[in-house]
Amino acid sequence: MELVNVSAKTNEVKEDKDKGIAAVPSKVVTVPIPFATSAKEAIEASGDPAILSNANANAIITIRASIKRGAEAGASVKELTEKYKNWKMGMSMRKTADPMAVIDKKVDSLDEKGVAELIAKLQKKQREGKA
Repeated sequence: MELVNVSAKTNEVKEDKDKGIAAVPSKVVTVPIPFATSAKEAIEASGDPAILSNANANAIITIRASIKRGAEAGASVKELTEKYKNWKMGMSMRKTADPMAVIDKKVDSLDEKGVAELIAKLQKKQREGKA
């Protein structure tokens, strides 16, 4: 096991005399926490079910963020399913989307009014020197 310093910043608490709450400034609290240095050591210390549950929960959070980015970039459920069909824990799923492909997909989803509004917005940015 190896001690790892884990820090957390507390929120400032404002005094509220009506509720009897004293003011507490924000602060950083650091606590040394023992962490395993290998999967084997983690399983020995905490048990297989706990380690697997934690690993799966962490993986779901990572995958969910990647699915969200893909969906926001216009990927279909079919495309996302294909992307993840060979996924294994530990694989990086962060891929940079082609910005022009994302823009094209968004523009294709707009009606005539939406396209006109987008063009006007872009022309305004160009006139302001922001494009």
